[in-house]
Amino acid sequence: MFSIGVVAFTLLCGYEPFYGADDQELLQANKSLDFEFHSPEWDNISHQAKDWILNVLKEKGSERLDPISALYHPWLRDTSMDIILHLNKCML
Repeated sequence: MFSIGVVAFTLLCGYEPFYGADDQELLQANKSLDFEFHSPEWDNISHQAKDWILNVLKEKGSERLDPISALYHPWLRDTSMDIILHLNKCML
């Protein structure tokens, strides 16, 4: 789930949540969960999306959203319904 969170973060804003000058700094940033929702990239991203990211990028695996909980999070649930409704309109 953590890796999926990193990919989702990157897709939403266009940059990776963790960075460093070298591999050691990158690993340290990853371990310390040193990331932020920078402006302006995150200004128009919903609070639900940010909450989902925060809940999959938790240090302890036991605190992260599990796959089922992640799918039923309001951000993905609401987005999925929007996609389904759009597809239904297109098929009419």
